[in-house]
Amino acid sequence: MLDQAQAYLSRVVPWVEGAFVNIHWTSAKLNPNNGKPYWQGRAHSTLDETLKTLKWAVGKPDIRDIYVCMSAQATCEDKVAAGGRFSYRKAIKGTHTAVGLKSLFLDLDVKPDELDKAYASTKDAITALRDFIQATGLPQPTMAVASGTGGVHVYWCVSRTMGREEWQPMAQALVEATRRHGLKCDTQCTIDAARVLRVPGTLNWKKGDPLPVTLGVKSVQPGDYAVEDLQAALAPFMGAQVLAFTGATPGMAPRAAQMPGLNDEFTAGIAEAIARPPVDLDSVADTCGFVRDALVSGGSSLSNPLWNLTTLLATFGMGGDGKDGRAQAHRMAMGHPGYTHASTDELYDRKLREKQERNIGWPSCSTIQGSGCTNCATCPMAAMGKSPLNYGKQTVATVQAAAAMGVSPAGVVIAPGFPGAPALKVDDVPDGYTRNARNLVFKIVVDENGTAEQRLVLPYSLHTGWLQDDPWTLHFSTRLGNSQKDTQISILQEHLQGRDFAKYLGRQGVAVQKSHSALLQEYLLAWITKLQSMAEGVVSSAPFGWVTVGNKLDGFAYAGRVWTPTGDKPASAPNPQTEVQYRPRGDLQPWIDAAAYINGQKRPALDTIIASAFGAPLMKFCNEAGVILSAYSTESGIGKSTALKVAQSVWGNPQTAMQMLSDTENSVLKKVGELRSLPLFWDEIKGDEQTSKFVNLAFQLSSGKEKSRLSADAGYRAMGSWQTMLVSASNDSLIDPIVRQTKTTTAGIYRVLEFRVPPAALNVDAHGVVARLVGKTQDNFGQAGLAFAKFLGANHERVTREVAELQDKLTAKLKATPDERFWIAGLTCCVLGARYANELGLTQFDVAGLLQFLTGTMTAMRENRSAQPVDMRSPEAISTVLQQFLAAQQGRHTLVTDRMHVGAGRPPAGSIKVLSDPARLDGIHVQIGVSNKLMRISNTVFRDWLAHKGYSPHLVVEALKGQFSARRTTAILGSGSVLAQMRQDVIEVDLGGQTLVDLHEFDGTAPAAAVTP
Repeated sequence: MLDQAQAYLSRVVPWVEGAFVNIHWTSAKLNPNNGKPYWQGRAHSTLDETLKTLKWAVGKPDIRDIYVCMSAQATCEDKVAAGGRFSYRKAIKGTHTAVGLKSLFLDLDVKPDELDKAYASTKDAITALRDFIQATGLPQPTMAVASGTGGVHVYWCVSRTMGREEWQPMAQALVEATRRHGLKCDTQCTIDAARVLRVPGTLNWKKGDPLPVTLGVKSVQPGDYAVEDLQAALAPFMGAQVLAFTGATPGMAPRAAQMPGLNDEFTAGIAEAIARPPVDLDSVADTCGFVRDALVSGGSSLSNPLWNLTTLLATFGMGGDGKDGRAQAHRMAMGHPGYTHASTDELYDRKLREKQERNIGWPSCSTIQGSGCTNCATCPMAAMGKSPLNYGKQTVATVQAAAAMGVSPAGVVIAPGFPGAPALKVDDVPDGYTRNARNLVFKIVVDENGTAEQRLVLPYSLHTGWLQDDPWTLHFSTRLGNSQKDTQISILQEHLQGRDFAKYLGRQGVAVQKSHSALLQEYLLAWITKLQSMAEGVVSSAPFGWVTVGNKLDGFAYAGRVWTPTGDKPASAPNPQTEVQYRPRGDLQPWIDAAAYINGQKRPALDTIIASAFGAPLMKFCNEAGVILSAYSTESGIGKSTALKVAQSVWGNPQTAMQMLSDTENSVLKKVGELRSLPLFWDEIKGDEQTSKFVNLAFQLSSGKEKSRLSADAGYRAMGSWQTMLVSASNDSLIDPIVRQTKTTTAGIYRVLEFRVPPAALNVDAHGVVARLVGKTQDNFGQAGLAFAKFLGANHERVTREVAELQDKLTAKLKATPDERFWIAGLTCCVLGARYANELGLTQFDVAGLLQFLTGTMTAMRENRSAQPVDMRSPEAISTVLQQFLAAQQGRHTLVTDRMHVGAGRPPAGSIKVLSDPARLDGIHVQIGVSNKLMRISNTVFRDWLAHKGYSPHLVVEALKGQFSARRTTAILGSGSVLAQMRQDVIEVDLGGQTLVDLHEFDGTAPAAAVTP
């Protein structure tokens, strides 16, 4: 184990000539004065000496926990053992005697009962550390040590020794990084230059039994980091440069603190207020137990050093009631037994003088803790290196005074506008931030000395922010590169709170440097909170399709806007990839030309494909989830694909927006959940495998909603829903695959409106014309959809009424049954969509011819449905299924007897004659009694067979009961014969007088050589 200690000590601590590395340990013996173990230690100047001491200490039974001081120390104490047996160097450590350090370190504890500051398991701690490193951009730690009780110590070792003045800001920055990113660790350990940590290869006795402290061998990196590289990685967390205000900004009052000659009492008061803003001490008490106890008890138990500190705090503060600092000094002292008004005034005046003469800043938490405050030991803020005043609020008086001078509450001069600058929406800036005239956002920070700092959040403009609430997404405007136009950026709130949020912004062109990452993430979250509190900050809409506000239809969303009867407003943004595919591009005329060519052929099958693009949004008013429109032809080159591309380009890119069978089910469901009212198109469906895959997906889509899924936090994820058309072009009919997959119901057929696209005699010269016309839609798409979206949004009341009227007329005229409602919806939407497109001048549909074609299609669908044996209400369908089962059981599993025993009890042995060949039997699943025309089937075997063949066992068995008076009972198959089985669950069918066509021959003729008992 000393090999681990050697590998560890050679890198984490500095070996500086003339300085000492200390090994410390505890004794098994307890100090009688305080009941705690004795601490001892040795100082060493070389690694070899240290390892010898470790070897000796590990072997001593009375030595327990062994540590090393992380800094080289300047001094030690030469000692001689009792009796003069040997001399040694006694270890002395302290922050002020630290010569240098060679690593930064973190201590992550595992304490399941203290999850506010530790982790439940080592795995959780390591996962949190990994997330922290990725989020901050810090390099991998040089090594990690398991402390023995589940905790982890990690180290970043550097290639040279750092002086304490160089090391301390880096340690503070590391602590700040853990604070910003929520890594739970002992931050006081990280900033303590004289901290001792456990040595790997030793034992941890903290929980009574010795547990090994081990170096994670796989965690050890081959080299140490350059100090400069580590400083660069920590730069975002090292604080910001203080901005110097060297002169007045044109048009604005200068900072009062820099106005020489303004010595009147009012101006001096304003200058002091801005230089050191008074803090509401009552708000400080919400966080700081020291201030809270002093205010509540009147300082009844304060020692003299702590009384000095409450009085100093009072010189920087005011009360929530507006009373000045002097009054607060009395509040925090009047409960003390030795309190007098005069002595408190005297101390307050002295603290005021010292503050001004010596430029004393806010008293720090560490000073308060060092003066004997017991509250600090359990305060989570104590390790932040701040002052209690950092956690309070500025008083109203300060804000008003600063505003009177044109200065922000934090004392930062607000930049004026410049010629041509955009108007600012200043009310959406969160508290603690300011936005200048170029829309750059700064975080305002006031240090303990009252000095204002501005930290640039991002070197991009950030303005015009708004939220959508389904899903929660932040949208804002910025300018990318040298662009003169604003670009809208969108990011899901769940992505913003993740470690990869910068990647999502990067994909949209916003490059986030590590130095801005944490500030930006913090700002965007604050911006969301601010927008949620504003009346117009949240937009309840959708990226595409119909938008409902409350319980009323509001308009239609497309191209980033919601189009309503009274105008338009922002729409929620979709997934960036979907947005690119469906963002209108180019001009409208190329699409009109392509559609005119299709319409001019007077081929209603192709017109139906294009009409579906306009009909899909109308499905909402038919109150149906989805209709599958299937166009097929065995021939190629007859125009299906061309019409499909023209239809797709109504709303989106005819190439990238078209669906592919290689798309995963989840991706398609996510996309249709965004599109909601827009159609989806599939082309080139070929072969049984592709057709089967499409049918599976299409029926999931035609349900109108996603499958229920659990989210990452084990809650149910919001499901997408839609009402639209799903349009496919294939080389063969979809009916047979649908029948195969929905064997016991016609519901599948009713969801499909299928038609054949017949070939047309086209002039050979026309192929080039078609290719050029359709090719132009690749750069000119979405404009027809934009025109139609505006029409729908402005006229949704009319559209609602006219869809209902046509739907009712077609239902009555075609005498449609409730099962046929999907077909009626498809006819209604395609016909009305074509009519509206003509009205807008987009198309030249022959609407009457289209209606005639679609009614003929519905008639053909009815005939097709009747020919399919999938309706379990039909005796013929039930007979077919039963015939298939009996054919599978005949010979090896079917027993034919002269009669079926039906009475109580068992019949006499041999009273039932076997008419089939028993030598061929391999288990009896079916028995048929010829004379009394009864059949019994093993219920278990029959249901298993049905399920294996894709039928619904429940539906078939219930149909047998309804159509043929079958019943479930218990019986013995082969009862009364030598082949009698055990009693079992059977289905009994009375074959007498039924119409089970060709089910079985019951003429009493037995197969050859019928066997009798």
